[in-house]
Amino acid sequence: MENLRNTAYRWLRRSESFFKTDMVYLARGGFWLTAGQVISSASVLLLAIVFANLLPRDIYGTYKYVLSIAGILTVLTLRGMDAAVLHAVARGFEGVFFRALKTKIKWGLLSALASAILSAYYYANGNNTLALSFLIIAGFLPLVDSLEIYHALLRGKKLFQLSAAYGALSQIGSALALITGVLFTQNLFVIIFIYFAVWTALRFTFFTITLKKIPPNQAFDPKTISYGKHTSFINILDAVVSSVDGLLIFQSLVHTVAGRTLPKDAAVAHR
Repeated sequence: MENLRNTAYRWLRRSESFFKTDMVYLARGGFWLTAGQVISSASVLLLAIVFANLLPRDIYGTYKYVLSIAGILTVLTLRGMDAAVLHAVARGFEGVFFRALKTKIKWGLLSALASAILSAYYYANGNNTLALSFLIIAGFLPLVDSLEIYHALLRGKKLFQLSAAYGALSQIGSALALITGVLFTQNLFVIIFIYFAVWTALRFTFFTITLKKIPPNQAFDPKTISYGKHTSFINILDAVVSSVDGLLIFQSLVHTVAGRTLPKDAAVAHR
Protein backbone atom coordinates (compact mmCIF):
# COMPACT_ATOMS: atom_id res chain seq x y z
CA MET A 1 0.00 0.00 0.00
CA GLU A 2 2.84 2.36 0.89
CA ASN A 3 4.59 1.56 -2.40
CA LEU A 4 1.41 2.31 -4.32
CA ARG A 5 1.05 5.64 -2.53
CA ASN A 6 4.67 6.58 -3.23
CA THR A 7 4.29 5.63 -6.90
CA ALA A 8 1.15 7.73 -7.23
CA TYR A 9 2.89 10.66 -5.53
CA ARG A 10 5.87 10.48 -7.89
CA TRP A 11 3.61 10.22 -10.93
CA LEU A 12 1.62 13.26 -9.83
CA ARG A 13 4.79 15.28 -9.27
CA ARG A 14 6.16 14.35 -12.67
CA SER A 15 2.90 15.28 -14.38
CA GLU A 16 3.04 18.82 -12.98
CA SER A 17 5.38 19.98 -15.75
CA PHE A 18 2.75 18.98 -18.30
CA PHE A 19 -0.40 20.18 -16.50
CA LYS A 20 1.27 23.32 -15.10
CA THR A 21 -0.41 22.93 -11.69
CA ASP A 22 0.10 21.31 -8.27
CA MET A 23 -1.28 17.85 -9.04
CA VAL A 24 -0.82 16.52 -5.47
CA TYR A 25 -2.88 19.43 -4.17
CA LEU A 26 -5.51 18.77 -6.82
CA ALA A 27 -5.67 15.03 -6.10
CA ARG A 28 -6.01 15.49 -2.35
CA GLY A 29 -8.73 18.06 -2.77
CA GLY A 30 -10.62 15.92 -5.27
CA PHE A 31 -10.51 12.87 -2.99
CA TRP A 32 -11.97 14.61 0.04
CA LEU A 33 -14.57 16.51 -1.96
CA THR A 34 -15.66 13.28 -3.65
CA ALA A 35 -15.83 11.46 -0.31
CA GLY A 36 -17.97 14.24 1.14
CA GLN A 37 -20.23 14.17 -1.90
CA VAL A 38 -20.72 10.40 -1.60
CA ILE A 39 -21.76 10.73 2.05
CA SER A 40 -24.07 13.63 1.24
CA SER A 41 -25.68 11.74 -1.64
CA ALA A 42 -26.29 8.71 0.59
CA SER A 43 -27.96 10.95 3.20
CA VAL A 44 -30.17 12.55 0.55
CA LEU A 45 -31.16 9.12 -0.79
CA LEU A 46 -32.03 7.84 2.69
CA LEU A 47 -34.08 10.96 3.37
CA ALA A 48 -35.95 10.60 0.07
CA ILE A 49 -36.80 6.96 0.84
CA VAL A 50 -38.08 7.82 4.33
CA PHE A 51 -40.13 10.75 3.07
CA ALA A 52 -41.62 8.73 0.22
CA ASN A 53 -42.76 6.03 2.64
CA LEU A 54 -43.93 8.13 5.60
CA LEU A 55 -45.40 11.26 4.02
CA PRO A 56 -48.61 11.44 1.99
CA ARG A 57 -47.73 12.11 -1.63
CA ASP A 58 -49.50 15.45 -1.78
CA ILE A 59 -47.56 16.76 1.24
CA TYR A 60 -44.29 15.36 -0.11
CA GLY A 61 -44.97 16.86 -3.53
CA THR A 62 -45.78 20.26 -2.04
CA TYR A 63 -42.64 20.07 0.11
CA LYS A 64 -40.48 19.39 -2.95
CA TYR A 65 -42.24 22.14 -4.87
CA VAL A 66 -41.51 24.66 -2.13
CA LEU A 67 -37.83 23.62 -1.94
CA SER A 68 -37.51 23.87 -5.73
CA ILE A 69 -38.85 27.43 -5.69
CA ALA A 70 -36.54 28.25 -2.77
CA GLY A 71 -33.64 26.90 -4.83
CA ILE A 72 -34.53 29.31 -7.62
CA LEU A 73 -34.77 32.22 -5.18
CA THR A 74 -31.31 31.55 -3.76
CA VAL A 75 -29.69 32.51 -7.08
CA LEU A 76 -29.94 36.05 -5.71
CA THR A 77 -27.48 35.18 -2.92
CA LEU A 78 -24.59 35.23 -5.42
CA ARG A 79 -23.54 31.59 -5.47
CA GLY A 80 -20.51 32.39 -7.61
CA MET A 81 -19.10 34.53 -4.80
CA ASP A 82 -17.85 31.44 -2.96
CA ALA A 83 -15.61 30.42 -5.87
CA ALA A 84 -14.24 33.96 -6.09
CA VAL A 85 -13.43 33.94 -2.37
CA LEU A 86 -11.75 30.53 -2.68
CA HIS A 87 -9.39 31.83 -5.37
CA ALA A 88 -8.68 34.99 -3.37
CA VAL A 89 -7.90 33.04 -0.17
CA ALA A 90 -5.62 30.67 -2.09
CA ARG A 91 -3.62 33.74 -3.16
CA GLY A 92 -3.45 35.07 0.41
CA PHE A 93 -6.24 37.65 0.17
CA GLU A 94 -8.34 36.41 3.11
CA GLY A 95 -9.62 39.89 3.88
CA VAL A 96 -12.26 39.51 1.18
CA PHE A 97 -14.08 36.91 3.29
CA PHE A 98 -16.23 39.19 5.44
CA ARG A 99 -16.86 41.67 2.61
CA ALA A 100 -18.09 38.80 0.43
CA LEU A 101 -20.28 37.48 3.24
CA LYS A 102 -21.92 40.88 3.75
CA THR A 103 -22.50 41.18 0.00
CA LYS A 104 -24.15 37.75 -0.13
CA ILE A 105 -26.41 38.58 2.82
CA LYS A 106 -27.45 41.90 1.26
CA TRP A 107 -28.40 40.19 -1.97
CA GLY A 108 -30.04 37.43 0.08
CA LEU A 109 -32.47 40.03 1.38
CA LEU A 110 -33.80 40.24 -2.18
CA SER A 111 -34.44 36.47 -2.01
CA ALA A 112 -36.36 37.00 1.22
CA LEU A 113 -38.36 39.82 -0.38
CA ALA A 114 -39.19 37.64 -3.38
CA SER A 115 -40.32 34.83 -1.07
CA ALA A 116 -42.49 37.28 0.90
CA ILE A 117 -44.06 38.50 -2.35
CA LEU A 118 -44.82 34.90 -3.33
CA SER A 119 -46.37 34.40 0.09
CA ALA A 120 -48.62 37.42 -0.42
CA TYR A 121 -49.53 36.21 -3.91
CA TYR A 122 -50.60 32.76 -2.73
CA TYR A 123 -52.48 34.25 0.22
CA ALA A 124 -54.39 36.56 -2.14
CA ASN A 125 -55.27 33.52 -4.25
CA GLY A 126 -56.57 31.54 -1.30
CA ASN A 127 -53.65 29.13 -0.97
CA ASN A 128 -52.79 29.47 2.72
CA THR A 129 -50.52 26.41 2.60
CA LEU A 130 -48.03 27.94 0.20
CA ALA A 131 -48.52 31.42 1.64
CA LEU A 132 -47.28 30.30 5.07
CA SER A 133 -44.60 28.06 3.57
CA PHE A 134 -42.95 30.91 1.66
CA LEU A 135 -43.33 33.22 4.63
CA ILE A 136 -41.34 30.75 6.74
CA ILE A 137 -38.68 30.48 4.04
CA ALA A 138 -38.33 34.27 3.75
CA GLY A 139 -36.93 34.44 7.27
CA PHE A 140 -34.05 32.06 6.47
CA LEU A 141 -33.03 32.86 2.88
CA PRO A 142 -30.55 35.69 3.62
CA LEU A 143 -28.45 33.43 5.87
CA VAL A 144 -28.95 29.77 5.00
CA ASP A 145 -27.01 29.96 1.73
CA SER A 146 -24.66 32.82 2.64
CA LEU A 147 -23.16 31.07 5.69
CA GLU A 148 -21.91 28.25 3.49
CA ILE A 149 -19.11 30.56 2.38
CA TYR A 150 -16.93 29.06 5.14
CA HIS A 151 -16.16 26.24 2.70
CA ALA A 152 -14.36 28.75 0.47
CA LEU A 153 -12.06 29.71 3.34
CA LEU A 154 -11.28 26.08 4.19
CA ARG A 155 -10.67 25.01 0.59
CA GLY A 156 -8.64 28.11 -0.16
CA LYS A 157 -6.37 27.11 2.75
CA LYS A 158 -6.21 23.54 1.34
CA LEU A 159 -8.17 22.11 4.28
CA PHE A 160 -10.26 19.86 2.05
CA GLN A 161 -10.68 17.19 4.72
CA LEU A 162 -12.29 19.64 7.14
CA SER A 163 -14.50 21.10 4.43
CA ALA A 164 -15.70 17.64 3.41
CA ALA A 165 -16.21 16.58 7.03
CA TYR A 166 -18.24 19.68 7.92
CA GLY A 167 -20.33 19.32 4.79
CA ALA A 168 -21.01 15.64 5.43
CA LEU A 169 -21.87 16.23 9.09
CA SER A 170 -24.26 18.99 8.06
CA GLN A 171 -25.97 16.72 5.54
CA ILE A 172 -26.25 13.86 8.03
CA GLY A 173 -27.45 16.15 10.83
CA SER A 174 -30.09 17.71 8.60
CA ALA A 175 -31.29 14.30 7.39
CA LEU A 176 -31.57 12.94 10.95
CA ALA A 177 -33.45 16.03 12.13
CA LEU A 178 -35.92 15.79 9.24
CA ILE A 179 -36.43 12.04 9.67
CA THR A 180 -37.06 12.56 13.39
CA GLY A 181 -39.51 15.33 12.59
CA VAL A 182 -41.42 13.21 10.07
CA LEU A 183 -41.68 10.36 12.59
CA PHE A 184 -43.58 12.68 14.95
CA THR A 185 -45.56 14.85 12.57
CA GLN A 186 -46.71 15.17 8.99
CA ASN A 187 -47.29 18.89 9.32
CA LEU A 188 -45.83 20.55 6.22
CA PHE A 189 -45.00 23.80 8.00
CA VAL A 190 -43.10 22.04 10.78
CA ILE A 191 -41.10 20.03 8.25
CA ILE A 192 -40.18 23.11 6.22
CA PHE A 193 -39.21 24.98 9.38
CA ILE A 194 -37.02 22.08 10.52
CA TYR A 195 -35.29 21.94 7.13
CA PHE A 196 -34.30 25.60 7.02
CA ALA A 197 -33.72 26.07 10.75
CA VAL A 198 -31.41 23.05 11.02
CA TRP A 199 -29.43 23.91 7.89
CA THR A 200 -29.00 27.50 9.09
CA ALA A 201 -27.93 26.38 12.57
CA LEU A 202 -25.46 23.79 11.27
CA ARG A 203 -23.86 26.17 8.80
CA PHE A 204 -23.62 28.88 11.44
CA THR A 205 -21.96 26.39 13.81
CA PHE A 206 -19.31 25.28 11.31
CA PHE A 207 -18.92 28.87 10.10
CA THR A 208 -18.05 29.90 13.67
CA ILE A 209 -15.71 26.94 14.18
CA THR A 210 -13.92 27.72 10.92
CA LEU A 211 -13.30 31.35 11.88
CA LYS A 212 -11.87 30.27 15.24
CA LYS A 213 -9.49 27.88 13.48
CA ILE A 214 -8.57 30.26 10.67
CA PRO A 215 -8.96 33.95 11.51
CA PRO A 216 -8.79 35.72 8.10
CA ASN A 217 -5.98 38.20 7.55
CA GLN A 218 -6.56 41.77 6.35
CA ALA A 219 -5.20 41.38 2.81
CA PHE A 220 -7.89 42.44 0.36
CA ASP A 221 -8.27 42.08 -3.39
CA PRO A 222 -10.87 44.62 -4.62
CA LYS A 223 -11.50 42.64 -7.82
CA THR A 224 -12.87 39.61 -5.93
CA ILE A 225 -16.32 41.03 -5.18
CA SER A 226 -16.97 42.18 -8.75
CA TYR A 227 -15.65 38.86 -10.08
CA GLY A 228 -17.95 36.96 -7.71
CA LYS A 229 -20.97 38.96 -8.88
CA HIS A 230 -20.05 38.45 -12.52
CA THR A 231 -19.66 34.69 -12.05
CA SER A 232 -22.97 34.50 -10.17
CA PHE A 233 -24.89 36.29 -12.90
CA ILE A 234 -23.40 34.05 -15.59
CA ASN A 235 -24.47 30.91 -13.69
CA ILE A 236 -28.01 32.08 -12.91
CA LEU A 237 -29.53 30.22 -15.86
CA ASP A 238 -27.91 26.91 -14.86
CA ALA A 239 -29.18 27.25 -11.29
CA VAL A 240 -32.71 28.05 -12.43
CA VAL A 241 -32.81 25.19 -14.95
CA SER A 242 -31.57 22.76 -12.28
CA SER A 243 -34.34 23.74 -9.87
CA VAL A 244 -37.04 23.82 -12.53
CA ASP A 245 -36.10 20.29 -13.61
CA GLY A 246 -36.77 18.98 -10.10
CA LEU A 247 -39.93 21.05 -9.92
CA LEU A 248 -41.38 19.52 -13.09
CA ILE A 249 -40.53 15.98 -12.01
CA PHE A 250 -42.36 16.30 -8.69
CA GLN A 251 -45.23 18.15 -10.30
CA SER A 252 -45.79 15.10 -12.45
CA LEU A 253 -45.47 12.73 -9.49
CA VAL A 254 -47.98 14.47 -7.24
CA HIS A 255 -50.56 14.71 -10.01
CA THR A 256 -50.35 10.99 -10.79
CA VAL A 257 -51.21 9.21 -7.57
CA ALA A 258 -53.46 6.25 -8.26
CA GLY A 259 -55.94 8.39 -10.13
CA ARG A 260 -56.04 11.02 -7.37
CA THR A 261 -55.37 14.72 -7.78
CA LEU A 262 -53.95 17.17 -5.32
CA PRO A 263 -56.22 18.92 -2.84
CA LYS A 264 -57.36 22.28 -4.15
CA ASP A 265 -55.12 24.19 -1.75
CA ALA A 266 -51.98 22.41 -2.95
CA ALA A 267 -52.98 22.20 -6.60
CA VAL A 268 -52.90 25.97 -6.90
CA ALA A 269 -49.14 25.74 -6.62
CA HIS A 270 -48.93 23.97 -9.95
CA ARG A 271 -51.08 26.26 -12.05
